[in-house]
Amino acid sequence: MPKFDLFLAGIGGQGILTIADILCTAAAEKNLTVNYYPTKGMSQRGGFVKAQLRISEKLQGPVIPPQSADLLLAMELSESLKGLPYLKTGGEALVYAHVWAPTAVQLGEATYPAREQVAEQFAAVDTKLTMIEPWVNSARGENIFVLGAAIGNTTLGKLFAPAQVEEIICRKFPKAAEINSKIFRDGIQARNVL
Repeated sequence: MPKFDLFLAGIGGQGILTIADILCTAAAEKNLTVNYYPTKGMSQRGGFVKAQLRISEKLQGPVIPPQSADLLLAMELSESLKGLPYLKTGGEALVYAHVWAPTAVQLGEATYPAREQVAEQFAAVDTKLTMIEPWVNSARGENIFVLGAAIGNTTLGKLFAPAQVEEIICRKFPKAAEINSKIFRDGIQARNVL
């Protein structure tokens, strides 16, 4: 298996690190080497959070070099642009079209990019962009929904079988196994809105 570099971006409280943890477990269960480098710059809810996963058969450094990630998984529309410099030409991006307007935007001191503007920036670097609508069924479980969407819409689904990932989620959260299974399956069915 060649290496697979995954860059995750989002906002504190969205569950980016939980997604990374689930995928680390999935890699370990397949006897793959995974190097996990989280950045928890979220002294409070709403701060930028990123995680870098490097999955392969042999050990490699934890930091994904710029223009090297095979997949960018972003939990917030504008935060996806922070991961764009890490994505390789021809790579994939799955962007959850959730909007969490920063304070400067709320105060009218800055503008928030439209979906089309974000899509144009991804197109300019020749990537396959999948953008999915925010999940309307609950304020909780969005990260599980996005993980399902990544399994259903990107090459991540070729690396990890949906059943394997779902089983890990249920093991990790046994009290919410039934609802998380449904959320995960809903995510698998999510489709590109562009």
